[in-house]
Formats: sequence, C-alpha cells, structure tokens
Amino acid sequence: MAAFSGMPLNELQSPKFTFKQRLLLAMVPRLGGALLRLWAASWRVRMDCDRAVDPRYGPEARIYAFWHEGVVTIIPHWRDCRIRGLASLSFDGELIARTMEFLGYPSVSRGSSTRGGAQALESQYGALKDGYHVAITLDGPRGPAYEPKLGAIRLAARTGLAIIPVASACQPDIRLRNWDRTQLPPPFGKVGFAFGEPIYAGQMEETEALARLKISLDSAVKRARELVDA
Repeated sequence: MAAFSGMPLNELQSPKFTFKQRLLLAMVPRLGGALLRLWAASWRVRMDCDRAVDPRYGPEARIYAFWHEGVVTIIPHWRDCRIRGLASLSFDGELIARTMEFLGYPSVSRGSSTRGGAQALESQYGALKDGYHVAITLDGPRGPAYEPKLGAIRLAARTGLAIIPVASACQPDIRLRNWDRTQLPPPFGKVGFAFGEPIYAGQMEETEALARLKISLDSAVKRARELVDA
C-alpha cells in the first residue's frame, strides 16, 4: 500500500486557544494525570488478556484498537507504557494529549478523520517502526459510536502488524451523557479488560478486515462485561 500522503507533521497547525483554554491546558493535564493514576490504582481489575500481547510485556510492536467509550478506562490502566496514542487537533484533543504525557505515554500523534488524518497515521507508522505500540479509537474522535473507521486497518495493512482489539467494562456501569457514553468506573469499582482475536488486515480486503475487527472487538466487549458481572 502507498504511504500516507499529506503535509509534513511540523506544518500541521494546531488551533489557537483562548486565554481560558490556555489556563486550563496549563492546569488540568497535570492534576488530571495525578488523579487518574490514583483512580485507576483503586479499581478491582479482572482481565482476560494474553500476556504475550499485553503492551506491558510483549516486545513486538502492535496496534491496539478500542471503542471511544473506553478512553477513561483503558488509558489510565495501561499508563507508563510505550504506546503512542492519537488525539484530534481540537481543544479536547489537546487536553487528552497532554494528560496522556503525564500518565507516562510518549508524545501523542495529532489528527483525525476530518483534519490531519494522513499526518497522524504517518506519525503512528513512524512510532511502530521505532518499536512503539500505537493505540487508536476506532470510532473516534466524534463518532458515530461503534462505527469503525479505516485508519487502524490501513496502518496494519501497511506494516503487516496485528491489530489487537481491546475492550473494557465496569461495574457499576456509570456513563457520561455524550455521543460515546464514556465509561466512568467509580473508585474501588470492578473493571474488566479483554483482548479480542488479533486481526491481520494485510491478508484481506479492507471491508472484510473492518468487519472482522468489529466482530472481534464486540466479542471482547461481551467478555469484559462477563468479567465484571461474575
């Protein structure tokens, strides 16, 4: 597959933020990162995840894909890992990117399906070549929820690496009232994580790979829910 095209990464301009937004960016990521560490440490975690492909232990670079609903659950749990995330160029994306760095992640790739997507995927490709794992929300950054986009598929096809679907669930199942119904595991609540069947997108057509990825991730979601309901 041809390389992703577009402007060099350093030519992609971030939006200008207001004084209030700059103030929040100076304060929230540091405080939020510290609170998220404490919050995640309190969870009663149950896992059905193969250690061989867990990003904390597996040496081979991999692509991890999950639904956007799990950002507040999955990102704090795998803190301090060599995983390069992906965030939009919006103010919310800037907050997420800076908070992830305080959680011990490498610098986040920036872009979305509507702006800077090619440059972001090129950055993710470079991270994989350098031995980092990468993480992508399949239906992010703005949905629709549970409708996967092709970024992870094309990245996997280009590199020949596996996509590992990652699912999370919590009990009590508290949610935000936003487009993805973001999970909010309460302190000391039960949290379940499950990996789906790896997908090797380079061995099939894009539409087939996308369908198999959705099936694998949905199956992992079901397993994660079983873990917290047991």
